[in-house]
Amino acid sequence: GGGVWSLVVQHLVGTTANCALLWQAAGWRPRHRPDPRFIGAQLSFGAKIIGVRLGNFVNRRSDDFFVGLNLGTVALGYYSVAYRVLFTLTQLTLGTLRRVAFPAFSKILASGTGLQATYREVVTLTCVVAFPLFTGLAVTADPLVVAVFGERWSTSSALLGIVASAGILHTIVSYVDSLLVARNRVGVLLRLEVASAALNVTAFGVASRWNLHAVALAFLLVSGVLFPVRIAILHRVLGIRPAVYLGPVFHALVLAVLMGAAVTALEMALPATLAPAVRLAALVGTGAAVYTVSLLALGRSLLEPLRRLRTP
Repeated sequence: GGGVWSLVVQHLVGTTANCALLWQAAGWRPRHRPDPRFIGAQLSFGAKIIGVRLGNFVNRRSDDFFVGLNLGTVALGYYSVAYRVLFTLTQLTLGTLRRVAFPAFSKILASGTGLQATYREVVTLTCVVAFPLFTGLAVTADPLVVAVFGERWSTSSALLGIVASAGILHTIVSYVDSLLVARNRVGVLLRLEVASAALNVTAFGVASRWNLHAVALAFLLVSGVLFPVRIAILHRVLGIRPAVYLGPVFHALVLAVLMGAAVTALEMALPATLAPAVRLAALVGTGAAVYTVSLLALGRSLLEPLRRLRTP
């Protein structure tokens, strides 16, 4: 009954509750005589975090801005559907896993031992879960978009097929930001976000003068350019060598590619008159079955970290 103000109240209540719970968990209380050194350290850290958030905002919204500016609102609608599907899947998988892994990384960094082994296990499990999802999203983009959004949004399917491929690159380096924050190297993260924002603004500003496919390819290109940069940060700043984790990552990628090939072959064999929802269900079911069998037959070693986690 409160109309739009109910949304405002909901936000305020949620924020207040979160603040109260965090304050209680932290055990910190304000004092009459604040420590200037503590305040200075917090202001410095907070300023960098704000810069990171601003850079992240530019990285996430610059493509929308230039698509709307140069290609119009209709094109922006098609692009937004493709990006929103990718973003939702990324948040459900990588976002959730990052929140779970952050406390573990913080404890390991505090102890100073076992970071490389833990990173290998966490990234391996992440790739086992995320690679088939992003690969499946790329190869089933057309029936997925048509089945969920309708035939009039079919233009978004080709865009989704392109941007979904970037999800594989994001998976491998998805913990870099969390590790930099946990190690108190926020300055490095800030410089990375600024460089990413400059690349994104340049790439999308140029690509949007052509068409939507150029913008989607620019999204994939920027992800590819930043990928080795994040690999280098893992090695030089965090001390995690590529040889530690790229072996199981490649193994998981091969299994995902096998699944993608099987799904693509089935889609080519299915009759064109088949309803999009039925086609999508057949492709998803086949992909899940092929990947499960491949993982159990060819990738049991990838499940070793999971077994260790389950062992008391």
